[in-house]
Amino acid sequence: MIRKHIFIKHAPLFKSFIVLFMLLIAGCSNGVNTKSVEPLVYQGWEKAKISNICLSDSIKYEEVDVPKFEQPVREDLIYILELLNIRVSEEENCDASMAIDLALTPIAGYYDGLYRCYTGSSSSGTLQLTKEGFEPVSISLDRISDPPEEIPLGGCVNIDLAPYRASWEVAMLIALRELWGNSVLELAAASNHSNISGNSIRTTMSLFETNDLTEDEVLMVLSSAMQNENWRVKGHAIDALEFIGTSSVVPILMEGLVHEGNATQSDAIHALGELGPMAAEAVPALLEIVLDEEQYMVHPDAIRLLGKIGPAARSALPDLLEILSDPYADLPVREAIVIVLPQLRPELGDAIPPLIAFLQQANEKNWKWTTGMISGTLISLTDEDFGTDAQAWQDWWDSQ
Repeated sequence: MIRKHIFIKHAPLFKSFIVLFMLLIAGCSNGVNTKSVEPLVYQGWEKAKISNICLSDSIKYEEVDVPKFEQPVREDLIYILELLNIRVSEEENCDASMAIDLALTPIAGYYDGLYRCYTGSSSSGTLQLTKEGFEPVSISLDRISDPPEEIPLGGCVNIDLAPYRASWEVAMLIALRELWGNSVLELAAASNHSNISGNSIRTTMSLFETNDLTEDEVLMVLSSAMQNENWRVKGHAIDALEFIGTSSVVPILMEGLVHEGNATQSDAIHALGELGPMAAEAVPALLEIVLDEEQYMVHPDAIRLLGKIGPAARSALPDLLEILSDPYADLPVREAIVIVLPQLRPELGDAIPPLIAFLQQANEKNWKWTTGMISGTLISLTDEDFGTDAQAWQDWWDSQ
C-alpha cells in the first residue's frame, strides 16, 4: 500500500519525465542535431550557413579499369562532414552542393630484387562548393605520394593495393581545411576512424613543413590525436611530436605516460628521451611510474629517460638510491639506475655505499656483466679505479 501511495503521489512528475524522454528519443531518431555546425573560414563564405549538403562524386582510376578495392572517397567525405556536424542529404533542398571530381593513379616503386611494387599514388581533380548568393569555390585535389625509399612494413603490393589514400585523403583534408579551418584536422585526428585520423596527422605535418600551419596549430591537432582510442594513431602523433622536438611538446607527450603497459607509454618515454633536459617537466610523472610496481615492464626505460634529462632530474635520486640499496629489487631496474647515476650527478656520500654493496652482491652471484657496469659507474663518479674488487672499493671509501 505504501509503494502504491508513493507512485500515485508522484505520477504527474513521472509522466512528465516519460514525455520528455520520448521527445528526446524522437528527436534523436529524426536526426535532430543539437550540436553547433562548424563555421566556414573561406574568404567570402564566413557568413554562409551550411548544415546539410547535396554531394555528388566522380572517381576515375588510371591504369586499372576497376580496382579490386574501390576507394571509399564518398564514405570518408561524409564521415568528415559529419564530424563538422554537417549532414549529407539526398534531398534537393540542400543548403549547399559539393562535387568531387577525382582521378587516382598508382605509382610503382622499384626495389632491389623485386620488380614493381605499387607503393605510391597520385590524385588529381577538384572539390567544388556552391551555394546561392556566394561565389562558387573550386579547390585542387592534386597530390602526389611518392613511393618510399624502402619497402613499407606491408611489403611489396600489386596495383590493386596501391596506397591511394595517402594522396586523395590528404588532398581532401587540405581542401576541407581551406573551407572550415583547422577544426577539420583536430576533429579528424580525434575520430574513431583510424585511416582518417592517421591521415589527418600526415596532412598536419605536411602543412607544417610548408609553413601553412604554425607550431601551436600543429600541437592542437596532435593533442587531439593523443585523445584517440587507437594506439597506432597515438604512435603517429608521438612520432610527429618527436619530429617537432621543442619543449612545447612535453605536456602532450606526458599524456602518453598514463597508458600503462602498452606501446603508447613506451613510445612516449622514447620520444621524451630524445628531448633530453627539455623534458624536465616529466620527472615527477616518470618517478611515479618507477615507483608503481604494476608498471614494472617500463621501469628501466623510465629510469634511462631520467638519465637523459640529466641533473634536472636529481629530485628522483633519493628514491632511485633506495631501490638500488634493495638487494631484492629487480636486477634490470638496479642496473638501469647504475647506468644513469653519472648523468644525475649524485652526492658521493649517497651513491658510493649502495654501489659498493651492489658490487659485492654481484660478485657473489657471479653477475659478470653487472660487476663491470657497477665498476664503470664507480670509476666515473670518483676518478678512482679498483676494477670489480668490492673490498678494495670499500677500503678506499673507508679512508675518505
